[in-house]
Amino acid sequence: MPSGLLLVDKPSNITSGELVRRIEKIFGEKAGHTGILDPKVSGLMLILVGKARKLAKFFFGMDKEYEGIMHVHKEFDEKELRKVIKEFEGEIIQLPPKRSKVARVPRKRKIYYFRILKIEGKDVYFRVKCEAGTYIRKLCHDIGERLKKGAHMKWLRRLKVGDFSIENAVKLEKLEDSKDPGKYLVPIEKIPEILNFSIAMIEKEKIFRKARNGAPLKKEEISIKNKRNDKPIAIYYKKKIVGIANEKKGTLFWDCVLAD
Repeated sequence: MPSGLLLVDKPSNITSGELVRRIEKIFGEKAGHTGILDPKVSGLMLILVGKARKLAKFFFGMDKEYEGIMHVHKEFDEKELRKVIKEFEGEIIQLPPKRSKVARVPRKRKIYYFRILKIEGKDVYFRVKCEAGTYIRKLCHDIGERLKKGAHMKWLRRLKVGDFSIENAVKLEKLEDSKDPGKYLVPIEKIPEILNFSIAMIEKEKIFRKARNGAPLKKEEISIKNKRNDKPIAIYYKKKIVGIANEKKGTLFWDCVLAD
């Protein structure tokens, strides 16, 4: 059954849930996203297909980059706008909007940069890089409030999630029209390498059978090929992924078992 990571360019005017359902129809397999986009927002979404869904937790918390348009409600001075925007770079306190599904309590978020690309009348074209969980719609609103002119987000497109870029994403329409959609799927065996996990191998079949049943392994029962400190360990047998584990005092405990 197909299993892996899909970089999809979500069109506007569909929900993230609808996108997932259409991908499930394409592959005939369950799928799940690693973070939603509002229906009117387009751009990069990471979709996990098949048993790769078990790896979703490792994609949470990645920084995001967007391009958008902020419409300022009244005439403004560009110099003053740039000054206000600078005040929103770095660590900010943001109160989630009323329509959000999370608790409406102030929380810290980091804005790495908010760059003005161009200004056309009252429309401010921008690019922003921010910490996961930042509401760009609320950010635009808050900038407008600080400017004392009012503002709202007019358009938004997500360009990056962590190191994943929209340039490597496939459009939904192209995916649906493809006779070989599997060619756009990053195989599950390659995902740990992309995430910079440590890599280890099981050499003996009896150890593989033990691992497949979810039993903890001793460190000496595997062969570590690529060790990265403070990273989970992806364990393989005959080039197929067995699962993801974490080491504690010489014992490997499974985060998830992926072997059939």
